[in-house]
Amino acid sequence: MESIFVTDNRIIKMTPTTLGLRANITDHLYSDMANANLKKGILATDLFINMRHNPQPFMIKNIPKDGANDILKTIQMGIAGRIGGGKKSQGQSQVVVQEQVDIVDQIKKLSELKNAGILSEDEFETKKKELLAKI
Repeated sequence: MESIFVTDNRIIKMTPTTLGLRANITDHLYSDMANANLKKGILATDLFINMRHNPQPFMIKNIPKDGANDILKTIQMGIAGRIGGGKKSQGQSQVVVQEQVDIVDQIKKLSELKNAGILSEDEFETKKKELLAKI
């Protein structure tokens, strides 16, 4: 089951392989993105992100409809430089997670991303607190 993490600095796509023993992780910074668009379906939505240095768009398919607009809004704010990326943001930064797995699994995956150097300690702690608040 694929997981998408949208932080105030980047988008992280994690796709488990080998029965969940391994994962393919794709990480994209907002500074590398040109724009983002949604293609809405009846049950799910697809997100297309055009990258500045790659002619092929980065695609995230089958996002639940109820979270797609929030994800798009956060990405557009990141591309515009209104959140993260070392720039001073107004108000609190937003973090949107596409919830497809339970909270304990999400924390484990975030820990793996932190250990791999993809997430900073601050990003990890922020997301961990948000997830624990949902329990």
